[in-house]
Amino acid sequence: MADSYTTFGNFLLLKDRSKGGLGTLWRAGEMERTGFKRIVWLRRFDQPGLDRNVMSGDFAMVNQIGQTLKASNIVRNGMVGREKGVPYLAWDYVPSQPLDQLLERVSQEQFPIAIDNALLIAEKIAAALASALAVEVGGEPLGHGFLVPQMVMIGNDGEAMVGGFGLAKGLLGNLAKVPTLKDAAAPYLAPEVLGGQPASRRSDVYSLGATFYTLATGR
Repeated sequence: MADSYTTFGNFLLLKDRSKGGLGTLWRAGEMERTGFKRIVWLRRFDQPGLDRNVMSGDFAMVNQIGQTLKASNIVRNGMVGREKGVPYLAWDYVPSQPLDQLLERVSQEQFPIAIDNALLIAEKIAAALASALAVEVGGEPLGHGFLVPQMVMIGNDGEAMVGGFGLAKGLLGNLAKVPTLKDAAAPYLAPEVLGGQPASRRSDVYSLGATFYTLATGR
């Protein structure tokens, strides 16, 4: 029997890869009249309670960033939008898995990743953050501001790719409204950010350190 697929705007949802505090992650096909335009990773911010207007306020800027920011450790051709009110982030498909799934497996098996591999992943994430600093937004170097494992993909070749640049304001504005979002993000966000202060390059360093700690220890 043929598989049946669901559409989401111009996307054909092919496989549900994960559900969590940042919504659902899909492998999907972006369609145009003549067929598939590209295969993408599609993160739908469809968790209950999300203030979608707060989430979508900076989408024009985020799409501009996606066209400007090009580096090997940043997801390619990232774009954001809304479909039937649901915000989404899409980027070119690369065989990979979200870092939160990898960390979940590490925690369940109580077997931390080899230190060389953990260092390599952290190095690649740091390279993405460094590349972003070459782009200015509002006269300031671009930081991430919401560097959590759900925003990082680990390729089958071991490469780490970071997405979600420009989305921090909308996501941080929803922390108090969406408990599942806060539960997923809080272990990786700096205390001052959780306390309501703006994200900064220093808080990105904190998030990178928290991610590396989890990779290296399994906790």
